Amino acid sequence: MESSEKDTYPPPDPGPLAKRVLVAIYKDGTETCKKLFTVADASQLLQACHSEFSHSVQLERFLKYNNDFQDYVDCDTSTDVKDYDKFQVRVATVVQLEFMEVQRPHVEIEKNDMAAQLKSLLETKAPDVLTEHQHTGTLSTNSRKKLVKLSVCDLVEKHGFYPSTAEKLHLAKSLTTPFPSLNVMVSEREHFYDPVSHKGFIEMKLRNIRRNLEESQRRYQKRRMPCGAATAAQPSEDEDPSEWLTVIKRMKPSPENMGPIKTAMEKTFSHRRNWISTQSPTVADIVQQYPRFIDIPSLLDVEFGRLFDGKAEMFIRRWESSIIPKLKQIAILEKGGVSSLLDQTGNQNDDELCYSMLQVLTHLLPPTASGRGPAASSRCSVKSAVSYLLNFVQHGTSIPSLCDVDDGSLRPPQQSHQPQLVCIGHLSSQARQFVIVARSDKVAIPLHDDSLTCALDKLFKFFWVCNVAYPTQLTSVFIFLEHIYDLPVSKTARRSKVMELIGKLQVLA
Repeated sequence: MESSEKDTYPPPDPGPLAKRVLVAIYKDGTETCKKLFTVADASQLLQACHSEFSHSVQLERFLKYNNDFQDYVDCDTSTDVKDYDKFQVRVATVVQLEFMEVQRPHVEIEKNDMAAQLKSLLETKAPDVLTEHQHTGTLSTNSRKKLVKLSVCDLVEKHGFYPSTAEKLHLAKSLTTPFPSLNVMVSEREHFYDPVSHKGFIEMKLRNIRRNLEESQRRYQKRRMPCGAATAAQPSEDEDPSEWLTVIKRMKPSPENMGPIKTAMEKTFSHRRNWISTQSPTVADIVQQYPRFIDIPSLLDVEFGRLFDGKAEMFIRRWESSIIPKLKQIAILEKGGVSSLLDQTGNQNDDELCYSMLQVLTHLLPPTASGRGPAASSRCSVKSAVSYLLNFVQHGTSIPSLCDVDDGSLRPPQQSHQPQLVCIGHLSSQARQFVIVARSDKVAIPLHDDSLTCALDKLFKFFWVCNVAYPTQLTSVFIFLEHIYDLPVSKTARRSKVMELIGKLQVLA
């Protein structure tokens, strides 16, 4: 996408099949305008944006707003264009790009110098970190913390308490030179420092250091940011769903009724997703409108598969065969409570092993609460965190009683406001049964799956189908599960410990 002062083009003729779209145009990272265009396709849209500039520019990114994810995603000229679609077109001046290309060798030299200085610092103050990486190919959590602490303290000594974005980014890149196993790329950014969201291990350590500064040393004052309202989903283009809703409510599950029920769920999909995303109904409202989710749990798989094409089977395929063996290897490298969880895994059945690995995950990705606002009441110990995911009741407990007011039989009491799994019986028993329980909504969904892995898969899909937030105590664990499903990682969902764990898994691939 280039133009010059001599070669400017008029906006293209959209033709009779034109659609009206909203486009925000960014140049060199700054929004220059937001305009309505009438175009026939994506190529015409880019040409129309092209005509807005009288100097040389080059296309960097072309993004389209996705209603399901409530975010902009990358697209190309083959993407479908409909009325009222929203796009972002990001360009950069050619002069700037050429300047960056000229400066790149200098940046590489600076990065190598910083990496050499970092290695020298570690040889003096933390030689055990280098030794561990040389022997294992990765770093334990404690060694990574020591690495970040030393490197950030060195950064503060050289550049003060508020180093620039470029200085933090250079440090993040330099860390991966002597420690290539720490090089985890998420949307082309390192997990040590993300210059877009200003998150990562480096930024976290800097903020902890600044907490003890005197007022005279502080650069910024805290400021409350306004909360933006989520954009509503586009209205459904389906036919009137009332007749299909009647089919869903009145037809009871049976072999002869499965065909019509699945057809009715398919016909009402767009209407259902629009209703859930815009009206935010409770779980009770959703199962009242679509009761077949309760007695046909496999519909959760179908719904999730339509939300994320090709992702429905990812967890079942990867968890036991690939993820669990690697989690075992990582847990062995960690000291303390994590490695002790592996002592009995040799004699466990599949469900017990799955539960042990969930306990390992809650140790590797412990509960985090800011201590302010609603999160302050969500603090829990690492040992009890897994109970927000899976709880146990005695064999013979009736399923309806699981939704009763807490009688002390479940732990933690009166705190598990989000849906969770409940196992009736012991994991070693052939008669045990898993149930998804949303106690606040008095909803219980008995699962017909035989294994804890399948039940966990259903619970994850339930959160997405019903648009329910993860339990605060297990947010990092569920974000890691998103990685197993190969779901896109949003900026707000990135957590440094999750990215670190993903990096260790990649090293073991």
